[in-house]
Amino acid sequence: MTEDTPDYLFSMDGIQDAPLLSRIKSASCQTGLMAEMLLATEAASRGFCVFFPIGHSQKADLVIWRPPSSPITIQVKKATFQDSGSYKFMIGSGKPSCAGNSKDYGLRYTRYEKGDFDVLCAYILERNSFVFYYLDEIVGQSSMRWNPDGRQRENNWDIFP
Repeated sequence: MTEDTPDYLFSMDGIQDAPLLSRIKSASCQTGLMAEMLLATEAASRGFCVFFPIGHSQKADLVIWRPPSSPITIQVKKATFQDSGSYKFMIGSGKPSCAGNSKDYGLRYTRYEKGDFDVLCAYILERNSFVFYYLDEIVGQSSMRWNPDGRQRENNWDIFP
């Protein structure tokens, strides 16, 4: 460390004892990052190669594939439990609060479009499970709900080649 480097820059104090994934309902970057890591771990255990783009300017959070199949780009969303018993997740990205008028939905949110990535993955914390949707099937919607009793199965890894 140099004299100009803060002592806390590489400190792991307070992180080592943190739970794997906070049980607090949150849209924080930390929760999203953990969902991405859990998906990557599960994908690797299922024999997929896993690649993470660097930075947050890409539309896909990670890429998976099993050679000789083509890579599949995935956007991961944490689903939030609703009082109805379903789980809700966004199909788009929020903009920073400084990006526009908070009362104008279009200035606060960008919906995903066809071609942004291949698959949207909803991570359901309370069930430690994933639900996969091809983006082409859900594009144009701003959010979706997954219901445990609904038609879309959880952990539907069989959609991947």
